[in-house]
Amino acid sequence: MRVTTGIAITISVTIGFGLGHYLAGRGSSDKQFFTEPPAVADTWSQAPIDTPKAAALSADEVEASREQHFTDIDSIREVLLIPTDFGQTEALYALAGRADIGRLQELIGEAGRIDIPGEREAALHILFSRYADIDARAALVYLDSLNLDIATGIIRSIFRSWAKVDVDTAIATANQISNARHRRTAAEAIVRTFSDHWPELLDQVTGRLLDPIDTNRFEIERMIRLAATNPSGALAEALALGDDQARQQAVYGIALNMAKHNPQQALAAVGQMVDQTMQKQLNQAIMQEWARNDAEAAMAYITNQGLTDQTNLVTVALQNMAHKDPLAALNQASQLDPRTRQVVYSGIYATWGQQDVRAAIAHAEALGDPQLTRQVYANLGRIYAGQYPDEALLWAEQLEGPAKASVVSSVLQEMANSDPRLALDAALTTDATPSRNNTISHILQTIARDDPQSAVAYLDQLPAGNLRDRSVQNILQSWAGSDPEAAYTWVEQQEGQAYTKTVLNLANQLAATDPEKAAQLTDRIRQEARPQWLQTVAGGMARRDQQGAVEWLQQYQQEPGYSQALASITQVTAQTDPLAALRMAENITSSSDKRNAIDSITHSWSSRDPTEAARWASNIKDSAQRASAIQIAAGQWARYDPDAASSWVLGLNDTEARDRALVNLVNRHGSSADFALPLANAIKSDQQRVQAVTSMALNLARYDRAKAERMVDQANIDAEARAQIKQHLARNRR
Repeated sequence: MRVTTGIAITISVTIGFGLGHYLAGRGSSDKQFFTEPPAVADTWSQAPIDTPKAAALSADEVEASREQHFTDIDSIREVLLIPTDFGQTEALYALAGRADIGRLQELIGEAGRIDIPGEREAALHILFSRYADIDARAALVYLDSLNLDIATGIIRSIFRSWAKVDVDTAIATANQISNARHRRTAAEAIVRTFSDHWPELLDQVTGRLLDPIDTNRFEIERMIRLAATNPSGALAEALALGDDQARQQAVYGIALNMAKHNPQQALAAVGQMVDQTMQKQLNQAIMQEWARNDAEAAMAYITNQGLTDQTNLVTVALQNMAHKDPLAALNQASQLDPRTRQVVYSGIYATWGQQDVRAAIAHAEALGDPQLTRQVYANLGRIYAGQYPDEALLWAEQLEGPAKASVVSSVLQEMANSDPRLALDAALTTDATPSRNNTISHILQTIARDDPQSAVAYLDQLPAGNLRDRSVQNILQSWAGSDPEAAYTWVEQQEGQAYTKTVLNLANQLAATDPEKAAQLTDRIRQEARPQWLQTVAGGMARRDQQGAVEWLQQYQQEPGYSQALASITQVTAQTDPLAALRMAENITSSSDKRNAIDSITHSWSSRDPTEAARWASNIKDSAQRASAIQIAAGQWARYDPDAASSWVLGLNDTEARDRALVNLVNRHGSSADFALPLANAIKSDQQRVQAVTSMALNLARYDRAKAERMVDQANIDAEARAQIKQHLARNRR
C-alpha cells in the first residue's frame, strides 16, 4: 500500500461507503450471501482432499510476534502518518493482527474512506485477509453487506488463502454463494491455488465445485510462471498437454516469457523440440520478442547465426533499432540482400518518419533504386499527411517520375481519414491517374456514409466514364444502406443511360441489404430498367425468403423480365433444395430461360451431390434437356471422382447424351491419355470421336509430341483421320 506523509482520511460519511452499516450495527444476514448447498451428484467424491499442512507455527506465536511491532499504532490515520511504504504496510498488518472482529470492522470502515483508490484497495485487502484468518465465512458475509466495488478481488484473495488451509470447507462455502459472479470467482481462486501448489489434485477439486471450470487456463498460466525458474520443466509439462490448443498456448506463452529474460536460453530450449513446424514458429516469436526488448543484441544474433534471409526477423530487429538510431539501422540494412533490404528499408523509414518525417524524407531522397524510392515515399507520404497534410500534398505534387502518382494517392488517402472533403477538393486538382481516380472514388464513398447529398454534388465535377460510374456505385453502396428512399429520389432525376446505370446500381445494393425496400420501389422503376430490376431484386429476396420471392414476383408475370427473375430465384433455391428449384423452373415461360435455369440448377446440384444429380438427369424426358443435364452432371462429378463419373456415362443407354458427355470428359481430361483415350474410343459418333482425339492430340503435343503421336496411333479412328491429325501436329510443330 503506497501512501504519503500527511494524507488525511476523508471523514465525510457520504464518501466513506460501508461506514453507515457498521455504525448502525447492520449487515446482511448469512442467507443473503449464501444459499443452501445443492444436492451433490453421487459421482462426486466427498472424501476430504489431503494437502500438505502449513508451516508448524501456532496462531498464538503469530499473534505474539505481531504484538511486538507498532504497539502504539491504533488507527488507520496513524498508519498513514508513517513515512515509508514498507513501514505503513507492516504497521497495518500489525494493527490488523491485534484486532478482533469488532475492531476489524471499525478499521475496514476507516480504510474505506482513504481517498486514493489504490491505497484504499490495498488496505482493505490486508484487513479482510486478517478477517478471513479469524472467520472466513463471517468475513464474506460482512464483505457482502458493504457492497464494495473491489469485492471480487477480496473474494479471490480470501478463497486462495482458505484453500491452502481447509479446502473442503472452502469448496463447500464457495458452492453456497448465491451471486453467480462471486461464486465463480471463489471457484476459480480455489482452482488457481491448487494449480499452483498441488496440480495433481486439480481433478478432485474441480469435480466438487458447483461451477464447471476449465482448468487448462490455470495450468497454462502456472506453467508460464514456472518458466521463470524452471524453463525446461515448464516446457516439458506444456508439451505433455493432451489438448492441442492448450499445448500450443502454453508453449508459446512459456517461450515468450523466457524470451523476455533470456532469449538465447529460450531458443536453446525450443531447439530441443521434436515438432519442427512448432519449433520454427517459436523461434520466430522469440526472436521478435528479443528484438522488441534489445534490438542490437537480437540483430547481432541474427547476423552471427546466418538468419539475415528471414525478412520478418530482420525487419522487427532493425525497426526497433531505428527507434534509437535510424541511421545505424539503415547502415545494417544496407548489408542485406536486395530483396530483404527493400522490405527492411521501408520499415526503418516508416519508424523514422513517426519521429521526424521531414528528416526521413530528406534522407530518402538519396535512394537510387526507383522501386524502393516509390515504396518508401508512399509510406512516408501517409505519415507526412497525418502530421502536416497541406505540406505533404505540396511535397508529393512536386515529385517527379514514377513515384509521384502512388505518393499523391497515399497522401490523399491519409488526408481523407481526417478531412475527406479537404482531401477530395485537393484530389480534384491533381493530375488524372488511375491511382488518383481510385482515391477519389474511395473518398466519395467515405463522404456518402455521413452526407450522401454532398457526395453526389461532387459528381458534377467528374467527367463521364469509368471514374464517374464507379463513384456512383460507391456512393449508392453507402446511401442505400442509410436512406434508400432518398437514394432513389436522386436516381429518378437521372436521364437516359445514366438512369439505367444508376438504378441498376441501386438494385444491386438494395438486393443485398434491403430487398423488401427494393420490392416496394419496383412499381416506380421505368420500363427500360424494369426487367433487370426484377431479376436482381427477386434474387435478393430469395436469399431471405424463397417462397415469398415467388409470391411477390407473380404480380409481374406478364411483364418482360419475369422469366429471368424467376430463374434467378431458382438459382438461389437450388443451393438448398434443387428439386424445389426444378419445380419452380417448370413455370418459366421462356423456353431459353427455362433451359438455362435447369442447366444452372443441375450445375449447382451436381457440385454438391453428383450421384443424385446424375440419377435425376438421366430421367429427364426432353432429350435435348437430358443431354445437357447429363453433360453438366458428369463434368461436375468428374471433378471429384473421374472414374465413377466416366463409368456412369459409359453405362448410359442414350447414345446422343452419352457421346456428348464423353466428349466433354475427354476435353476436360485430355492431358491424361490413359484416362481420356478409352473414353474417346467409346464415342459412337465417328465425327465426334475424331474431334475428341484431335483435341487430345493437340493438348498432349504441347508437352510431349511423341506421346501425342502414339496416342493417335492407338485411337479408334480410320487411317485417313489419323493421317490428318498427324499432319496437323506437324504443321503446329513448325
